[in-house]
Amino acid sequence: MKNLLRTLTVTLVGLLALTSAACTAHSPTTGTCALDSSTIASVALVQGNRAGTLQADSRSLKCYLADPSDRPVHSVVVVSDGSGWPPIWDQRWAPNPDHPRDERDALIDYVNGLDAALASPATRPEANTLEAILVAARSIVGDEGRKVLLVNDNLLQTAGLLPFQEGYLYADPAEITDALAPTLDAAEADLTGIEVVLLAAGTAAGEQQELDSVLRAQLVRIWSHVLASRGAVVTETRGVQLRAFTAADLPSVTAVPLREQEAIHVTSRCTTVLSQNRVGFVPDSTEFLDPSGARATIASVAAELASCAGTVSVTGTTASGGDEPYRARLSEGRAQAVRAELAAAMGVPESTIEAVGVGMNSEYYVPDRSPSGELDPIKAQANRLVIIQVTPR
Repeated sequence: MKNLLRTLTVTLVGLLALTSAACTAHSPTTGTCALDSSTIASVALVQGNRAGTLQADSRSLKCYLADPSDRPVHSVVVVSDGSGWPPIWDQRWAPNPDHPRDERDALIDYVNGLDAALASPATRPEANTLEAILVAARSIVGDEGRKVLLVNDNLLQTAGLLPFQEGYLYADPAEITDALAPTLDAAEADLTGIEVVLLAAGTAAGEQQELDSVLRAQLVRIWSHVLASRGAVVTETRGVQLRAFTAADLPSVTAVPLREQEAIHVTSRCTTVLSQNRVGFVPDSTEFLDPSGARATIASVAAELASCAGTVSVTGTTASGGDEPYRARLSEGRAQAVRAELAAAMGVPESTIEAVGVGMNSEYYVPDRSPSGELDPIKAQANRLVIIQVTPR
């Protein structure tokens, strides 16, 4: 029996490796599984499977797939193209030691089916990763034992509830989660007890511009916040082999535009408005998301303002969340944080630069509430600004 199990395990590994024939190598990385797969009872995979996208190949995935040679397993595959219920593949396998030949044949059929499902192309042009995750979770949430959901997708969703091309990449994760909550509650979205592993977050290929480390971390924060709100335990790993999916006739996906060019908006020669895109702050705090990036941006502003003569001021603004005293404190604290970096870049004492917080009382404010009163996370983010101005004496 031990020889049979060894043969079956080799067969499983060999068949899973076949899927990589549909992929071409791209920036290979190596690493071990982030999870011990020996105790996994149910595993669901959400696959991107689009032309030009990067994702973990089957050689990397196999270390996460529960080896079914010694215990029952349940495996599910969903492609993140918005095709909804049911999954494209949903199978259970259990050992049959009393009939070893039947067990071998069943295992080969099981692995062949899994192999084909992993290579199934997306059938729609846009990515609806959240829906795919919920479909996958629905398939395994009621199972006994350890449940793992692998998200083999770059997470740059372009359809459904979370279209990142509309600006969600720059919004507050908590506000996004709150905005999604009523719809997810109505759908009874439940990931309780499921370990979600993000395998290819923020990867880029084709027309998609590469995310820098700050935006990639923000993308992971958003998804972690949303999925954790439904009961999931979320981890993220990059220790997998990434390949470009190149099967024929796959639909491409809309590229999510990045807003680096909007990080600094010069309204006049001596007035500069800094958005959250590059001089961003940790939600509800005065701490920079990316201190070195903020410092570099502020230094470039200081150089631009060097020819302006007059009194320098820094004004912070906020969205409409919280009460007025809270907004005033937060916006002033952020103005002071920028003032410290600006003074250092200009080589002047901080006391020579005025720092004030005006909350939402700004000429740049845009209404950020829906007709029913909910905060719009994208519009709210547009209201979080720091204005640097030189006023003639």
